[in-house]
Amino acid sequence: MNKKTAEYIITAILVVVFVVLLINNLKPKRRRKTIPPKPAAVKVEPEVPLPVKKVPTFERKISSKVLSLQKKRAELDWGRDPFYPVSDREIHRAVNLVLKGVSIGEDKKGYAFINDSIVTVGDVIEGFKVIEITKKKVLLEKGNEKFYLVLPEEELK
Repeated sequence: MNKKTAEYIITAILVVVFVVLLINNLKPKRRRKTIPPKPAAVKVEPEVPLPVKKVPTFERKISSKVLSLQKKRAELDWGRDPFYPVSDREIHRAVNLVLKGVSIGEDKKGYAFINDSIVTVGDVIEGFKVIEITKKKVLLEKGNEKFYLVLPEEELK
């Protein structure tokens, strides 16, 4: 036997093995019928109450202290809700400050007429510090909150 003949024989054997495996995998497999097991007789035992865990007195004292602290925290005034957005208009309404006029002099120093007072940068009015004065608005600050007081729009006639 020469080399070519041996290669043809091995190739033919491999092709036959491949075809047999392919046919076996394509055949639908039969499912065996399984017989469900018979239910076993169930023993019913009388109900036994679970034991109640007694809490030691020191744990009761700790939990009562925790509850009293939580009640005290609930009564604290936390101020406004930080997750609720507050617009400049809401702050303006709460403060009742009205910008009635703005004047900027030749020296670029601005004056604002708020309520019945004339203020400039650095002055404090009703707890709010004047930070900046521009032609149409005034920047006020109190704590971490800053907002603009804007000139009211004139009514159209």
